[in-house]
Amino acid sequence: MSKQTVFKTTLWASATAAFMLTSGTSCFASSSNTEELLSNLNPVNSATFGKRKGVKIKMRVQGSSVDLPYEEEFFPRGDVSEGPSDSQLIYADSKRAASSVNGDFSFYSFQQGSMRAADSVSVYGNLRATSDLFQNDLRDVIRLYPSNSKVRDAARNYLVSTSSMPLFYFTKGNEMENAYYTRFEAEDGTPYRLMNLGWYRPTSRTKEYTAQQPDIVWHEAGHSLVDAARPDLFSDDSKAGAYHEAWGDTNAMFTLLTYESARKKLIFDVRGDLHQRNFLRSMAEEFGQSVLGSNTGLRDLDDDVKDDGFEGEVHDKSRVLAGAVYDIVVKAYEDQTRVNGVLPAKALGEVADYLRTRWVYTLTQVDSTPSFTEIGTLLKGALPEHEVGEGYGLPWMSYVEEEFTKRNISLDGTPDPWDWSVFKGRNWFAHTESAKKKILLFKTS
Repeated sequence: MSKQTVFKTTLWASATAAFMLTSGTSCFASSSNTEELLSNLNPVNSATFGKRKGVKIKMRVQGSSVDLPYEEEFFPRGDVSEGPSDSQLIYADSKRAASSVNGDFSFYSFQQGSMRAADSVSVYGNLRATSDLFQNDLRDVIRLYPSNSKVRDAARNYLVSTSSMPLFYFTKGNEMENAYYTRFEAEDGTPYRLMNLGWYRPTSRTKEYTAQQPDIVWHEAGHSLVDAARPDLFSDDSKAGAYHEAWGDTNAMFTLLTYESARKKLIFDVRGDLHQRNFLRSMAEEFGQSVLGSNTGLRDLDDDVKDDGFEGEVHDKSRVLAGAVYDIVVKAYEDQTRVNGVLPAKALGEVADYLRTRWVYTLTQVDSTPSFTEIGTLLKGALPEHEVGEGYGLPWMSYVEEEFTKRNISLDGTPDPWDWSVFKGRNWFAHTESAKKKILLFKTS
């Protein structure tokens, strides 16, 4: 399919999506048909799987400062074309990567001469992997709460948004010390979802690309996933903004922990102590070092920031929530290893998978202006406490209570005492003009 054909198809589909999201109608399953909803969320193409069809991808799972091998992953989809692009993810830069005769993209080398194409393939793999993970988690949440209307609504929102308003992604975006996700309307009123991965100059002779830093890709992807499932959180409210930012960081953490090679390297580096400085707790190490001069990345998930009324903006505030989730993972991992006797790398993967599904559940339930008290209460209520055959018998509720209380967040229903008005809300529209220009370039190229 040519770029113009892809674009024209997407243009029509995006307009359809806008109508569906605002009118409350959907071409997908009704809230009474669980099996159909689960089927639509299935990331595996049943007509493709097992018939030597699908696409092979080679991708990064960490930036250049972490000595991890590239991951080779197979996605059982039949709709991946040059770019790479598929029905939910559209590569929008000018130089698209072509596939092999078998339709694969795993042959690209991360070396000078083919780096640009390899970057686009890697970013596609990062986006596809975290999107499929989210869809699987939504399926699990539906199975756990089959009668919950909010769960169904979030799942339908996600299906409508991703199928009818696909994500346009740019791997060599603007020159800027930034990367962003946004949703906006073009001049003709057509809605778009867009991810722009910028590049910057640490020195006058060097360039660095956020597309080469999976933490950043997965963080921005977290915004797109939240927005697809809960478009009402796409607002300038400071609480919604802090939640969005925390979700981006935790999405990067949870996605990385699905890779066994990363878990083994992480545990090897710190001799099993995840409170030591490590690449999981350090978000965007390369960006943090180059731009901020920080040896703990752009943000440190384990710096135990407390909700004590400090002033700042939503990225600052998000560290409270993301830090709590990180420490809950660590507590569960330590008990799964020491108490239950599970080997460290396996234990870390098990508890992260378990918590991640419940974290997705909280997303489907929170108010459009969620307080940390509400978020913590929902998460605690979704988890067991020393139950045989559930959650590995671990005291999950205690973990949540301890970590939120440590950060001055009460889970007894007491309202948040802090003045959120001192925090600047998340200005999603700061990048609208830039995003419009990027889409215009795509349309005319």
